Amino acid sequence: MKFIDYKKCTLEIWDKYFQHLWISEKSGELYSNDGGTILYPNTILFTETNHHYIAEFFGFSDKYEGLNSKSNKESSADKYFYQFTQPDNISEKAFIRTSKDSKLELHGIRISLNFDENKVTKRFPHFNFHEFSSGGINALGSEVPLSIHNQFKSCFITNSLLINTKDEVYRFKHINCLVMFNKYTSKKNYINFSREKLQESLSDKKMYGLHICKDEQSARKLLSSQFCNIYLSRCNETTIGDFLNQHPTILKRALNAESFLYEESLPWL
Repeated sequence: MKFIDYKKCTLEIWDKYFQHLWISEKSGELYSNDGGTILYPNTILFTETNHHYIAEFFGFSDKYEGLNSKSNKESSADKYFYQFTQPDNISEKAFIRTSKDSKLELHGIRISLNFDENKVTKRFPHFNFHEFSSGGINALGSEVPLSIHNQFKSCFITNSLLINTKDEVYRFKHINCLVMFNKYTSKKNYINFSREKLQESLSDKKMYGLHICKDEQSARKLLSSQFCNIYLSRCNETTIGDFLNQHPTILKRALNAESFLYEESLPWL
């Protein structure tokens, strides 16, 4: 499957899925039991690696108005999930080692690498990492979260948190929703998998890609984690700029500003 076909199929299938959810919410069929606000993604980042294609959803809005598509390149899927310089013999130092033709699904889990909760709490006193996932695994002795085999088949991750550590430096990667496929997967098989997976979510009432925020503070934390994620994904400056433009509260609150100009053409003086 070509990268352009992967992007087109993914965008069409997921856009239809989110439109269905948005219509269901407006009609009263979809709602939050605790009265929280349902948030929809507004950006999809496509990344091409040497053997895999990755689609990850970013951003949040209380209205679904489509997905802003962005493209990126990374040397490998291993590098995509690990924000530091990769060690030698990565497969021997990974917490999860994938194999040929295998599949992986992670939902609502936290994977930490040599994680010291006391140190992180001291370094980030306002950050409650327990809010991002229901389960946690501290991978002692592992240096990287994932080792992806060249012929690894597919990966599907939702609402999970990776905490990468190197020399007491911590980098958090909160994944709202991510789909990865081997680039040699046929277009037909990929479409069938995507449609079946999303239809299954509707039947089981386990919606992918959505978040429910109870108050403004939780929404801010969620948005800041998304910004860190997209920034550490080594995207183009235009991708980061578009994300900030879609979520102006990030800059307004950080700079105590009422408004800002985005890529405005200014006269030379």
